Amino acid sequence: MDRAAAERQGRIAQAAFLTLGNRDDAITFLNTHDDALGQRPIDAAVASADGLAAAERLLAERANGGKPANLTLPPVT
Repeated sequence: MDRAAAERQGRIAQAAFLTLGNRDDAITFLNTHDDALGQRPIDAAVASADGLAAAERLLAERANGGKPANLTLPPVT
């Protein structure tokens, strides 16, 4: 895994833990296939910056009861 992919993986994992509040829910979110993403959120995030953004939006929606949310995070570098 290249450095950028590892950074994206760490970013979505940290966001999931902080947003969902516990390890089990975060791991379930990261490792469960999502039809809208066409893959697991962790895989989308690792694949590309766009995949990370999509996984972050999905996480924000889940935390907001399934409603679209305005999640503002710093840009991926």
